Amino acid sequence: RINALGVPIAIELRDEPWGDRHFAIADPNGIGIDVVTYAPPDEPQA
Repeated sequence: RINALGVPIAIELRDEPWGDRHFAIADPNGIGIDVVTYAPPDEPQA
């Protein structure tokens, strides 16, 4: 939905090995906004 608004994406949606799923944008003043959701990793971390 954010793409439909024309908001430039700084970091595309991705899943990190430690369990976070996130993407990032910048507001009109250049302030970074990281939108994060926690999702447990598939495998236990050593």
